[in-house]
Amino acid sequence: MAQQMIPSEFFGKWQALLELPLREHRTILEVVDRPGEEPTGFLSFVQSPDMGSERMPFEQVRFENGELHARVHEHLNLHCVLAGDGSTLEGTIEFSRGSRPLVFQRRHPDFRRFELPRLTNEQERQREYTYTRPPQLDDGWETSTPAAEGIAPEAIHAMGESILNGAYEKQKSVLIVRNGRLCVEEHFYGSRREHVCMVQSVTKSVTSMVFGIAVDRGIVPGIDAPVHRFFPEHAQRKWIREQYPINVRHLLTMSAALEWNETSSYLDRTNDNTAMNRSGDWIGYTLDRNRAGMPGEAFSYTSGLSLLLGGILKNASGRYVDELAREYLFEPLGIDNWEWVTDDDGTRHTGGGLRIRPRDLAKLGQVMLDGGVWRGRRVLSESWIRESTSRYLTTVRPEGEFGYGYQWWLARHRVAGHTFETFTGRGYGGQRIEVIPELSLVVVLTADDYEGDRARTDTLIRNHVVPAVQRMSRTNV
Repeated sequence: MAQQMIPSEFFGKWQALLELPLREHRTILEVVDRPGEEPTGFLSFVQSPDMGSERMPFEQVRFENGELHARVHEHLNLHCVLAGDGSTLEGTIEFSRGSRPLVFQRRHPDFRRFELPRLTNEQERQREYTYTRPPQLDDGWETSTPAAEGIAPEAIHAMGESILNGAYEKQKSVLIVRNGRLCVEEHFYGSRREHVCMVQSVTKSVTSMVFGIAVDRGIVPGIDAPVHRFFPEHAQRKWIREQYPINVRHLLTMSAALEWNETSSYLDRTNDNTAMNRSGDWIGYTLDRNRAGMPGEAFSYTSGLSLLLGGILKNASGRYVDELAREYLFEPLGIDNWEWVTDDDGTRHTGGGLRIRPRDLAKLGQVMLDGGVWRGRRVLSESWIRESTSRYLTTVRPEGEFGYGYQWWLARHRVAGHTFETFTGRGYGGQRIEVIPELSLVVVLTADDYEGDRARTDTLIRNHVVPAVQRMSRTNV
């Protein structure tokens, strides 16, 4: 059949909101006319699972019987038809595991709430901040106010005004827990309390917690065992074939010494994390990397090592990480709405695939602060937490100098002449669990700052949150 011409009414940009049970994605369709060449286009998911916002070119586009068909890649196809007066495209997006209806408009009315921190009732930008105490829900959290927990209210007000007026662009949520009570919970840029957030590499820290539970319960034999013993099904991969002298501890501390580039942009296909994600065999890709030195001597950020931790859990227990997490970590904490990105072969992405609500992320931080206990129930041993948050290696990143534990970052905040030790889970785009034991403080941040300043979350904590606790403490003395 001859290719039919795409009517001019289809060309240009279209916007839709893809609403899933626990989250929303802004979806942008671009149909591009190229005189003298075949038309093409792009599909973008803002807040996409892997990279925040990815503009994906069509591999193929055709028009038949009034319907536009676009193949983005083998697991993603789009079909749509012009509807009504021509101002709407009605269609379906097909994923590898199902499909969803979409309604595209030239300018979607709901997009504005994602583009500005907050809107007034008149749908204008809100610039004045008013504190509201977090609601008391049936989720295990006791809520309070900043003043009641030794946090200066005026400092929280200043932080809120800064976010509303653009100082922390794309900051989606800020939660502050002091003395075990949730006293600040703010959402911006379309974020909603009930929605899960892709926390990117904070997933590594959560995986470390699950791995610790597995060690505590004897599900895995310990962290000094050679990694090659856990992957007999990958006998032809370099790591297994040559029996690299790398043990589980080296995975946890990012010191396995592999040839691995994760310093370039995640949009760069030569980035090994990006190549791994696209490989169709995340574990096999990592097990085929060459050695680059002696394990244990230096830190090198390697997301593939975190994938191997999930693989070890599966091969040692017969259960995937999310199954272990559900039984031993999430259910005891009352965490019941979450998702874990899974490859077609069943592998869970333990390097960056967890979606979870900010309130529930704060619970994980509180468990780490309280030595493995949640509301009187022990879920993780104190010894694992102590080991996890010890400084084994040091590295310098654009944001500063950091130590590294078992998939947890160790840092110091120097504020008003005092140095506070902190451990944190950090994720691409501004995702964060920050625990400051000396202040009995847990901070959760989520953001869509995928192309911004990596130090922005540190600045928010150092300039607003920690000084707010110090200021109130000095006032009370």
